[in-house]
Amino acid sequence: FLPASWRAWAFTILSLLGVGFMLGEPQQPWRVWDPDVAFSSAAIVGGLGLLLIGICLLRIGFWQRATLLVLAAVGIGVLRARSHGFAVERAGYVLAALFMTRTMIFLYDVSTWRRPTFREAVSYFFLAPNAGPYNFPNLDFKTFCRSHYAADALMIYQRGVRWMARGILQLVILDWSARHVAIRLDAVQTGRDIIQYLLSNYLSYLQISGTAHLAIGILLLFGFNLPETHHRYVLASSFTDFWRRVNIYWKDFMQKVFYMPTFFHLRKFGHERALVLATAWVFVVSWAIHLWGTWWLTLNPRLTLSNTIFWASIGTFVVINVVWEHRRG
Repeated sequence: FLPASWRAWAFTILSLLGVGFMLGEPQQPWRVWDPDVAFSSAAIVGGLGLLLIGICLLRIGFWQRATLLVLAAVGIGVLRARSHGFAVERAGYVLAALFMTRTMIFLYDVSTWRRPTFREAVSYFFLAPNAGPYNFPNLDFKTFCRSHYAADALMIYQRGVRWMARGILQLVILDWSARHVAIRLDAVQTGRDIIQYLLSNYLSYLQISGTAHLAIGILLLFGFNLPETHHRYVLASSFTDFWRRVNIYWKDFMQKVFYMPTFFHLRKFGHERALVLATAWVFVVSWAIHLWGTWWLTLNPRLTLSNTIFWASIGTFVVINVVWEHRRG
C-alpha cells in the first residue's frame, strides 16, 4: 500500500530491523529476543560491514581494493578466532553470511558497472532473509538493482508465493527423508541399503534448494523480480547440465567473477585449453571458498579427503563434459 517511491527505502529499513531481530537470538530457550546480544552483535556487524562496503567504494584501483579486502578479512578472521562470547560468535556467523561471497560480487560490479547509492549498498548486504540461513543464494548485485519492479507487480508476487510454497514442500520432504529414508553408512549391508543410503544423501541437498526457494521467494514479495535459484536439477542430462541447473546463483557468481575473466585471459593459448583451465579454476575456487566458509562457522576448515575428492571429481567430470560439448557442438 506504500507509494512506489517509498517501497525501496521501506524494504531497506525493514531489512535492517530484521537483521537486528535475528542478531538478538537468545541463549535461553524461554526468551524471544535478547536486546543486549542484539545491540552488541549489531554494533559489530554494522561497523565491520560498513568498513567492507567503504573499502569496495574507495576511488583507487581494483586490485588495491581487493588487497585491502583480503587484509580486512584476515584481520576480522583473527578477531573471530580469538574472541569469545555469545554475542561475538553470533555476530561472526551473521557477518559471514551477509558479506563472505557477496562482497566479491559487489566489488566486481562497482568496478565494472556503476557506483551504487547508499541505500542500494545497504539493502543489498543487510538482507533480512539472509540473517537466518547461512547458505543464502549468492545474489548478484546488478541483478538485484535492476530487478526491482522490473515486471508487473502482481506477477512478481505470485511467483514469490509459488517459490515459497516450493521451498516449504522441499523442506518437508527433507524432514520426511531424514526420519524415514536416511541410513547410516555402517548400517549398509545389502544392495537395497546402498540405494537407500545414496538416495537419502542426495535428498539432503533439499536443505539448500528449499531454503533458497523460500528466501528468494520472500524477496519477490518485495518486488525484486529475481531469477530462479534451481531449475529441475534431478532431470539433468550430464554433469555440466547439472552444474547449470543446480544452485544457479553460485554458478552465475563463479562464471561472472572467476570463469569469464580467466577464459578471456587464457584464450590466446587456444580456445579449448582456455575452456579447460578456466573450468578447472572455478572448481578450485569453489572448493577453497567452501573451506573458508566452514572455518568461519566452526573455526575448523575440515580439510578432509572426502571433501577434496568431491570437488575434484565433479570438477573433472564437468571439464570432460565441457570438452565433449565443445568438440561435438
